[in-house]
Amino acid sequence: MLIRNAAGALTVLAAVLFVVPEFLNGTSQWVIDAANVLPASAIRRLVSLHPLPHAPSMTEAVIVTIAYPAMTLAAAAIALHRRDA
Repeated sequence: MLIRNAAGALTVLAAVLFVVPEFLNGTSQWVIDAANVLPASAIRRLVSLHPLPHAPSMTEAVIVTIAYPAMTLAAAAIALHRRDA
């Protein structure tokens, strides 16, 4: 799914980066797993000297940090290829 207007894209970006991590502060395993695949947790792990107990590993944090822009660029390339004749 690709968001067509700038206001919608900025809203989704703010929600994923800032709002969703605040709601994922639970102790069940699925909440911890969901929080670990968000960029906020990955970047927090990469810059912290003393990581939180349920923080992702350094490898997972690097993969998440690289995967988000890669997926965005791939979606943009696919959309551009399909729409540009």
